[in-house]
Amino acid sequence: PLFPLVREIRRNSLIARGASVALKRIRRGELDGLALSQLLPFCRRDIPNAIADLGEIEAYVANLADYRPAPLPFPAAPAEVPPPPPPPPFNAAAVVERLRTQPRTGDLLGWLIDTCGEDAEVDDLLDLYFTVAGGETGLDAKASARRVQYETRTHRITAAKIAVRAPRGAE
Repeated sequence: PLFPLVREIRRNSLIARGASVALKRIRRGELDGLALSQLLPFCRRDIPNAIADLGEIEAYVANLADYRPAPLPFPAAPAEVPPPPPPPPFNAAAVVERLRTQPRTGDLLGWLIDTCGEDAEVDDLLDLYFTVAGGETGLDAKASARRVQYETRTHRITAAKIAVRAPRGAE
């Protein structure tokens, strides 16, 4: 449907191409002193499919202005996916009970990250780490002077390595 416009553009580009060839030859000095009749073959070619007058282009563009595409059907709404259930809250008391059942844990924060890292936030793990280190849980915790670097899904933590032993009566 755009064929008349394509032909007109093609004709204009051929004229521009001919003009650029003529200018190039003038710059090189090849066309000094040539008559205008000798210059015209460079600038003009016969174009059999060119539009004869401007009225045809105006009529064609007017027809394009009245063009209305067929309405597209509404896309189907995507099925709503329910959000995943929230994870259960972190139960620090259950983790402390698991620590009590183990005779010895050589690296408290490493053990917490390995066993609870997927289920708990880093703040919860650190809170439990400091609670156990402070002796508030009744577990025997001994900190070493050496600091270790731990990595979780979201954080890098540098903390003292703490060894935990179950109380003497629980062994």
